[in-house]
Amino acid sequence: MVQLGAMNPRLLLVAFLTAVAYFASAAAAIAYTRFQGGFAHLWLATGVLTAALAATPRRHWWVVLLPSMAASVAATSLFGMGPKLAAPLAAINLVEAGIGARLLRRRHTTPNTLDSLASIGHFMLSVGFIAPAIGGALAAIMMLEFDHTRIDRNWLVWFSGHSLGSITCTPLILLLLKGEWGKWAKRVTPDRRREAVILYALFTATTMYSFYQQLLPLLFLPLGPLTLICFRHDRVLPALSVLTLAMISAAFTAVDRGPLTLIAGSTLARLQFLQFYLASVIVTILPVTADLNERRRLFRALRSNKARYRMLLENTTDILIHLKPDGTILYASPSVTRLGGHQANKLINTNALELVADEWRSHVAQCHASVLDSQRSIIRFDYQAPCHDGSLRWFETQSKAVRNERGEIESVVSVICDIDDRKRQELDLAVAAGVDPLTGLPNRRAFAFEFGQRGIGPCSMALIDIDLFKLINDHYGHAAGDAALRRFAIVARNALRKDDFLARIGGEEFAVLFRGLTAYDAQDICERVRAEVARAVTFHDGQAIRFTISAGVTDVGRDLDSRLAVADGALYQAKRAGRDRLKLAA
Repeated sequence: MVQLGAMNPRLLLVAFLTAVAYFASAAAAIAYTRFQGGFAHLWLATGVLTAALAATPRRHWWVVLLPSMAASVAATSLFGMGPKLAAPLAAINLVEAGIGARLLRRRHTTPNTLDSLASIGHFMLSVGFIAPAIGGALAAIMMLEFDHTRIDRNWLVWFSGHSLGSITCTPLILLLLKGEWGKWAKRVTPDRRREAVILYALFTATTMYSFYQQLLPLLFLPLGPLTLICFRHDRVLPALSVLTLAMISAAFTAVDRGPLTLIAGSTLARLQFLQFYLASVIVTILPVTADLNERRRLFRALRSNKARYRMLLENTTDILIHLKPDGTILYASPSVTRLGGHQANKLINTNALELVADEWRSHVAQCHASVLDSQRSIIRFDYQAPCHDGSLRWFETQSKAVRNERGEIESVVSVICDIDDRKRQELDLAVAAGVDPLTGLPNRRAFAFEFGQRGIGPCSMALIDIDLFKLINDHYGHAAGDAALRRFAIVARNALRKDDFLARIGGEEFAVLFRGLTAYDAQDICERVRAEVARAVTFHDGQAIRFTISAGVTDVGRDLDSRLAVADGALYQAKRAGRDRLKLAA
C-alpha cells in the first residue's frame, strides 16, 4: 500500500506526477469541453488532486498542493481565462480538493473507495456533492466580480463538470495510490489476469466503436462488458473501466464525432447530454461494484469460517445438531458416530427423540418445548441415550432457538456433550456423601432423606445403641471398637428384612426404618437383631469380643428429630432396665 507518511522521494514523485496529471487533464478539459468563455464541462483535475491528498497525511499536503497550484495556474493561463483569473481559480480548485479529501478521511484514516455501499454513499456525498458545490459557489461569486455573468449558470456548469470528473477519476487514482493495483495483481491467478485483460480489451473496443460510429445511438453497448467486469472483478478494473468510458466518450464528443452528433444542437448540448449519460452509468456502476465487492468479502469470510468450523466439527468431541422446530434433524456433526455409534447422514430427516432412551423422552420433549418458548436464553438439560451397542450413556444438551428478523423460529441448534463419566462420578459422590465409610451403611443424612421418602402407610423406626461401647474401646482399643461396629452392621443387615433401612447415625448409634410396620409389629424384627448380635463374636488381634445392644422402637411422625427423641427415650429405658433388650415407646 502506498501510504505517503514521510517526506521521502516517493512523496516527491507522487507530488510531481499529480501536478503533471493535473496540468494534462486541466489543459484537455479547457481546450475541448469549455464553451462561450465559461467553465469546463468535464473537469478531471480536481479528482486527481483529491485522491492524492486523501492518500497523504495532512501535515504533508503542502508538498502535493504547491506543484498542483503551479500546474493549475499554468493550464488556466495558457489555455483558459488567462493569467488574471489563473491564481484565484487555482486557489478555488485546491480548496475544493482539500474539502473532498478531508471529508473522505473523516470516515477512514485511509479511505476505502468502492469498499461497501456505505463508503460509496459517503464518497458520493463528499466528492460528488459537498466539495464541488462549495467550489462552484466560490467560483461563481468570483466570476460575478469579473464579468457579471449569471451566478446560477456558472455554479451549475462548475458543479456538474467537477462532480462528474471527481466521481469518475478519484476512485481509480485513490486505488492506485493505496497500492490496490499491486495487491490485485498478486491476488488473482494468471487465468483471472488473462480474463481481466480480455474483458477490458473487449470493453475498450466496444466503447471505441460505440462512440466512433455515428449511424446509430449505441450508447448501451459498453454497458454489457462493463457489467461483466463488475461481476467478475473487484474495484480496480471497474474503476479503470469507468474512467476509460468517460475519457473515450468525452474525446469523441468534443471533436463532434460519435452517436451524440445525432442530437440536434451544439457541441455544448451534446456534452451536457454526455454528462447525464456518464452520471447515470457511474451512479449505477459504483454502488453495484461496492455491493458485489462486499458480497465477495463476506463470501471469502464465510468460506474461511466454514473451513474452520468444518475442521472444528470433525475433530470436536461434542455433537452439533441442527433441528427443525418439530425436532426433525437437518444436520448432525460427524462426532455423533464416535459418541453414539450412529451414522450422521442416516440421521437426517429423523426425529431427535428417537435417539433418546424411552424413559427420558417425555422429559426431553418438555425441554425442547421450553427452548421454543424461550426468547434468547440457552436451555440446558441432561438425559440418557442408548448407544449403538445398546448401552445407556448420560448426555447434556444445550439448545437455542434460531429466529428470523420477524421473531419467528426457523430452527434449533443443539450442542450435545457426553457427560457419562462426570455423571457417574456425581452419582458416586452422592452415594459416598450418604455412606458411613467405616461400616458401609448409610449415614444420618441418607437416613433423613429416606425418612422423608417413606410414603403413605404404617411406618416405624428403631434407635439402637451398642451397650458399654466405651469399655470395648478402653479395654481392647479403638481398632477393636471399629471392628465391633463393622460386625454389628453385617449381623444386623442379615437379620433385617430386605426393605428395612439400616443407617449409622452416630458413634455407636444406629437407626432402622421399617416401612409397612407399626412399632408393635417391628418389635419381633428388632428382637431378632438383638439376639443375633448377642450370639455374634468379633475377633480382633486374636481376641474374641462379645457385646450386646439396646433399642427403642416407635412409630414415625412428620418430624424426624422429634421421633428420634422419642425413640431415644425408649432406648434409655431399655438401658436402665439392664441393657441387652428393647423397649417400645409409649
